[in-house]
Amino acid sequence: YCSKADVVQVSGNIFAVAYNDDVNATGCIMTIKIDTNGVVTCLKKTKNSVTMNMQPSIIAGDLPDLYVIAYGGDSLHPQQGVLRTITIAPNGTIGNFSGNLAFPTNLSIDPEVTLTNQSIYLVAYSEGYPGTNCYTFTARITDHIEYRDDLVFNSSDPLYPLQGLSPTLVDLSGAGNLFLVIYGSGNGTNEAATRIT
Repeated sequence: YCSKADVVQVSGNIFAVAYNDDVNATGCIMTIKIDTNGVVTCLKKTKNSVTMNMQPSIIAGDLPDLYVIAYGGDSLHPQQGVLRTITIAPNGTIGNFSGNLAFPTNLSIDPEVTLTNQSIYLVAYSEGYPGTNCYTFTARITDHIEYRDDLVFNSSDPLYPLQGLSPTLVDLSGAGNLFLVIYGSGNGTNEAATRIT
């Protein structure tokens, strides 16, 4: 069972794939090597101990070998999201899942995480299902994960309150302090807002 996967480059031709596995949707990480002929070799894989970790978004952190993963639910399995950290060496060796921070709302769908600056990470997701808001929050990650603040974008159309769907984050400043948040709404259009970190 895999509802969504995400991939990030670790080094050279080595990549890390975040996904959820089996009927309990346990969060997993797998490192792979892709040679010049396109042949893919699995190097390592691991599972965390928490079930229902779905819809992963993985990025490289700003500390050596640090990777940050945002897990949420999906439309069939809405749940509280979680931000987790793991170490992955340049050769693809995977360490243990470590940091663990629950999202500030009880339900979340389709999260996206990005690094802003100075160990601050921004997460955007749809709050609940059917989605009612696009929710964002920031966290500082050093040797642990610390919640900082949040900001909710409400629907601009009262006739179509379903929104916050599949948010995408775009760094407008290039310096990690002003982001465009684009998300779907229930009337078949996209909405956009800006978020200062």
